Amino acid sequence: MVSFFFRLLFFSMLVVGAIIVPRLFLPTYWGNEGHAVKMPYVESHEEINTLFIGSSRTQFHIDPLVFDSVTGKTQSFNLGYSSTRGEESMFFLEDLLAHENFLQNIDYIFLEVRPLFYDELLYKNLRGKYQLNKDRLIFLQSYFRPINDFATKDLSKSYIESLLGIGMVRDEWSQLAFPSMRLNKSIAFFEKRGFANRKKAIESDQINSNLVAAGIDFTDKLDDRRDFALRCYEADKETISASDALYVERLNALHDDLSREGVALYFIPTLRFENTPLPNLFRKLNQGDLYAETSNPKRYPEFYSPEFSGDAAHLNLQGARLYSTVLADLFLSISATP
Repeated sequence: MVSFFFRLLFFSMLVVGAIIVPRLFLPTYWGNEGHAVKMPYVESHEEINTLFIGSSRTQFHIDPLVFDSVTGKTQSFNLGYSSTRGEESMFFLEDLLAHENFLQNIDYIFLEVRPLFYDELLYKNLRGKYQLNKDRLIFLQSYFRPINDFATKDLSKSYIESLLGIGMVRDEWSQLAFPSMRLNKSIAFFEKRGFANRKKAIESDQINSNLVAAGIDFTDKLDDRRDFALRCYEADKETISASDALYVERLNALHDDLSREGVALYFIPTLRFENTPLPNLFRKLNQGDLYAETSNPKRYPEFYSPEFSGDAAHLNLQGARLYSTVLADLFLSISATP
């Protein structure tokens, strides 16, 4: 009996160790492949003073080389990555704030603000689990509770699974043991300071003709996104949902905390958004409306034009250069203000 007890104790220690050890050494952003690949580069280049954080609509739309050529005073890097959700970007930035030494070289951060949404498959996967802690669980459950009760239940299950390492341990050890595997796969990120196109075809501005040749027409969906955005901007409502009020409160707290560290945080709305009236939310942010209009089809119709599109959700290379220039010009306009 005593022998069985010690064997059980030894096995339990192995299991606990297998869960805890990688978490002692892995960075908090390890579960996002783009962040895991790009952050070591940023950390090793002290000249970088500006960061862009967001989804593929940051990764594919903001060219740091174009942005810096316009501003003349930034050395920027694009930390955007495909399928990065709004809360994932926010939590990632909160983690960076918790490590003050990292921010000592950073002057400006651009955060793409996306609508939060529930995906029933998300919290069963690694990307839905790796960032969860008790504080974030409470925030997300509070956000989704009035909208979808299934989300709160899935989040509780996902949180428990993350504590137990279910669906995570193998990936954690793999990342800890072979960190260079992702680096070698994605070395092209560094050639353009994190900027990348959705497909190589976009880089030569042939994506539209390629899609047409394949019999694919994205313009109907593009029109739907433009019409939805236009209605949201024209509504000019001051009210937001209770859920979005929680989102705004957390974003504003992040803005103020970074400001105290000497870092200017700029919110930019995700381009070609859908399903959520994002302009209403932006009116409540501390930053004001500096970048709120960048997704407005009436103000910038070219960002909804097939000529500058890679697909319904993304710009092509020509569109990305134009978008990067617009953001840089707006940045200079606020920087020049006394």
